[in-house]
Amino acid sequence: MLWRVAVFLMIATPLFGQEENEILKVKALRDRFDQMLEVKVYPNPAVGGFVYIDSPSPVSYELFDLSGASLRRDDGVSVIDIGDLPKGSYIISIWMEGMEKREKLVIL
Repeated sequence: MLWRVAVFLMIATPLFGQEENEILKVKALRDRFDQMLEVKVYPNPAVGGFVYIDSPSPVSYELFDLSGASLRRDDGVSVIDIGDLPKGSYIISIWMEGMEKREKLVIL
């Protein structure tokens, strides 16, 4: 009987450690997701000038027109100069810590 308990412990111990590790990974992913939800692009709609990215960590962004053409891209910025862009709708992709968020940006 004792050998059965020993075999069970030898098999089960690594499994319990893996489960804990998976739980920690899920918590870390949830924390990154929550941070991504905090990222805000404002003002939107914008009236020329500048658009600001408010985020808890540095971000990268890429701005696209509606045909999918990339207009500009930059890393680690919180202010985007949109003064030279025509009025219309755009898509802004924001990356932070391996996650991406896309928003529609309107310039009036």
